Amino acid sequence: MADRILARLVDQSGDCVQWLHLGTANGSEPEQGTLQDLATSAINTPVTLLLPAADVLLLAVDLPVKSASQIQKALPFALEDLFADDVETCHLTWHHPPKDKVYVAAISHELMKAQLVRFDEAGIKLAAIYPETLCLPYQDNSCS
Repeated sequence: MADRILARLVDQSGDCVQWLHLGTANGSEPEQGTLQDLATSAINTPVTLLLPAADVLLLAVDLPVKSASQIQKALPFALEDLFADDVETCHLTWHHPPKDKVYVAAISHELMKAQLVRFDEAGIKLAAIYPETLCLPYQDNSCS
């Protein structure tokens, strides 16, 4: 496994961050510090940010469409009754395995932008952002 850093914010202010180096030969212990500490530790290493489960809504939606362009057009209409706010206020990303369900992650545009700006200002390039929920084990000795 290539070196990668898995990071999560300890508090909503973003002043404290925990991170773990993945792919090191002997494993690694979690580290904790500021975003600047993480930036120093993450030089030339991709960082994956884990967001709190409360910030990301995960859904499975039945959509009778197959192509990516059809899904992209139909998804906001399929979700509008499930949201208290307008669907347009959310960043949506989806996965469509070769079955009838479309799996969707939704996060507020404001929150997504704030996280991207916060890490960019610290000089940290995020390779990916996932909800912490996806790191929970779905069976013994494994994770999603």
